[in-house]
Amino acid sequence: MAKENKIAIFISTYNQGQFLLPNCLWFIAQQTYKDFICVVGDDQSSDNTKEVVENICKQDKRFIYHLTPKKYFRNALFYNWAAKEYKTKYIITCDGDNYLYEDCVAARLEAIEIGGDVAVYSYSDVLFWDEKREKIISQYVRGRQWNLNDYVYYTSFNNYIDMCDIIFDRKAYLDVGGYFESGIGFQDYSIMIRLAMKYSNRIGCLPKILTQYNSFTDGQCRAVDSSEEAHKNCFSDDPKDWQL
Repeated sequence: MAKENKIAIFISTYNQGQFLLPNCLWFIAQQTYKDFICVVGDDQSSDNTKEVVENICKQDKRFIYHLTPKKYFRNALFYNWAAKEYKTKYIITCDGDNYLYEDCVAARLEAIEIGGDVAVYSYSDVLFWDEKREKIISQYVRGRQWNLNDYVYYTSFNNYIDMCDIIFDRKAYLDVGGYFESGIGFQDYSIMIRLAMKYSNRIGCLPKILTQYNSFTDGQCRAVDSSEEAHKNCFSDDPKDWQL
């Protein structure tokens, strides 16, 4: 990297160039904390994603476009690659259909530095959209205080922490292997437990709504179809354990 940045934001996206990704990147560009880099991993989209990101890169040098080496690369693979490639102190991962509110980076950065934690999560507005992705049909606030026992045994099917809600100490993230790369879902659930177990429960909670999580009918149906078998093996990184 040309300069040292304290934090990197990694965005994984596929065919979201028409609406979701431009909004996602706009929110990032508006962050009150300015000294970051944002690396967008394009999973070989067939729409205008590349054009959208490259236009932003021309206007704002903090943004970097990266084309994944193959289609369906999976977000976990990209996030783990990026965490090794961009050696900042902290990282945030966010899929391209979710939004980081303008004070998100500043607030999380302050919280993790003051608390000395290896990961800090915040709360999120969750919006459920109709099939045309035009109308909000329901919404709620997701988030609760951290309790490891509660998180392990009672919330696996009601996970209140998404990838986009977390800031990680990059070295700690890599030390536990990053996100599991061979699974379907539950990567965020698994990494928070592994970090808590390895680093004496040094997980921080910032009870502020700092993200917007957008949920769509097609994605939720796929998640429900695969969740039971995925949950059985959420601690395994062996591909054979993920055959649904």
